[in-house]
Amino acid sequence: MIYAFEGYQLDTDKQELRLHGDVVAIEPQVFSLLLTLIENRELVLSKDRLIELIWAGRPLSDTVVSSRIKSARKAVGDDGSTQRVIKTVHKRGFRFVADVRVIGAKPTLTAGLPPPHQSEIDEAAKRDRRPCIVVLPFRRLQPTPDVPVLAEGLALDIVLGLSRLRWIKVISWASSSQFESGTQAESIITQTGAKYSLNGAIECVGKHLALTVELANMVTREVIWADRLAGVLDDLHELRSDIVNKAVVALEVQISSNEASIAQLIAPENLDSWAAYHLGMAHLHRFSEADNTKAQALFSKAIDEDPLFARAHAGLSCCLYQAAFNRYEGCDVVVAALEARAEARTSPSRRGIMSREAASKVAGSTRATSR
Repeated sequence: MIYAFEGYQLDTDKQELRLHGDVVAIEPQVFSLLLTLIENRELVLSKDRLIELIWAGRPLSDTVVSSRIKSARKAVGDDGSTQRVIKTVHKRGFRFVADVRVIGAKPTLTAGLPPPHQSEIDEAAKRDRRPCIVVLPFRRLQPTPDVPVLAEGLALDIVLGLSRLRWIKVISWASSSQFESGTQAESIITQTGAKYSLNGAIECVGKHLALTVELANMVTREVIWADRLAGVLDDLHELRSDIVNKAVVALEVQISSNEASIAQLIAPENLDSWAAYHLGMAHLHRFSEADNTKAQALFSKAIDEDPLFARAHAGLSCCLYQAAFNRYEGCDVVVAALEARAEARTSPSRRGIMSREAASKVAGSTRATSR
């Protein structure tokens, strides 16, 4: 398909930008940026949305996006002052405003319209910033008859275990089981939107079963965690349960820790609820007064972003309990204890049981009664 505008042609098949037939040299990311803006020319795309679509949600500074926008404008004879082709919408994002003619597309009654419910799907995906993981089929290291069944059973059990962790998105086994060994990370990211992958190999020798697993960040190509989980096949069901529990616990810890490391690279004002929560957990577990104060601020920010975020309320409750137990300077022990209880009891279905202001009033009444 070719998108034509103002003498330029953006050829999606040849991955070329041409001006009056001559190829214009541009970087692949700039080409992707132009294509994304053109394909979504009816919309204003924020920097966060561009990062999701082009860089698969990888943490990037605003200067990276601004630099690519500048390069894209230069490639099509535009600039930040004229904004004849790419317009900046103040505090919202960017939009491709030049007239576009599509060459090579078959005209249909629904041309240019998004698939049914696509806008709702895109909006939901934009709001849901939880880390996403895909559990890939485990390789089998020898042709033992029972190994294929064990491999699929263990993978499915891990998917089920991870799905109970509400702060992680897990690709369904029906989708992840379709990928073959050796599938490129870019293809998996494109088809699933997942950032993390769990892959591994299973072997069964005599009565001994071993599962070697590797958790990887597919965006950065980093191995986050790897381990070898093994046992004896005397009780297969107990062994499966033991391996799955160890894997799920390790994955929860490792993904949370990695998300906290990523959040440290994001400007505080740009943290979303999930990033603020993970960074808050990192400070909470340092058990110092200064880190406790930072953790409280981060959990509060997460709650402001998402009032129904139960884990953020739980984190704030832990902070308040820690402050009361250690009698940190300036901490009113009675108020902090009541606030900790109020936050711990806060959930989507039980909001408003006791606000922090109410906790202060109750604490005042408690002191008055005790006198």
